[in-house]
Amino acid sequence: MPVAPHAVLALLVVVIAAIAAVTDLRTGLIPNRLIAGGLCLLLVLQTILVTSGEGLRSVPVALLGSLLGAIACGLIPVILYLARGLGGGDLKLLTICGVGLGPMVGLEAQLYAFALGSLFVVGRAAYEGTVWITLRSSTTVLANRVVPARLRQEVSPAALTPVRFAPWILAGVATAVVAHWSTP
Repeated sequence: MPVAPHAVLALLVVVIAAIAAVTDLRTGLIPNRLIAGGLCLLLVLQTILVTSGEGLRSVPVALLGSLLGAIACGLIPVILYLARGLGGGDLKLLTICGVGLGPMVGLEAQLYAFALGSLFVVGRAAYEGTVWITLRSSTTVLANRVVPARLRQEVSPAALTPVRFAPWILAGVATAVVAHWSTP
């Protein structure tokens, strides 16, 4: 039985996300060489898989799908990155998810990642007894982005706890992949 190209690409995205998650947990960074190497590997593998199955004529369509996936999955993370709500490595990793999974499954993986990460943050704040401080700080940060400078309020750096997001991206990718390709 031939292996479906999207399943191979999905497995590669899971592997890239897993390496990024481990690295992010250890160092707080997602290496650019992982992202660049993963992107190259995804594009080369996609070209090989599509060529072997459908011929050279289908390669531009497959690569266009990857480009659309990158754009779709990079749009919200770019906005969050510019608002300093997401790191650059997380932005690039989410874009890679769009390249390998396509726009729809990539966006679904992103939704799962943000939902699971948000649940973690709220759960951690509840455990630490800082839910209201966290919600107030988050609201102030968001409001400061849209109000005039004279109306902005100061937010204590202690109230802003960074979250290593790559593990949640891995969880979102795994959830989306299982949801889409576990049933025949």
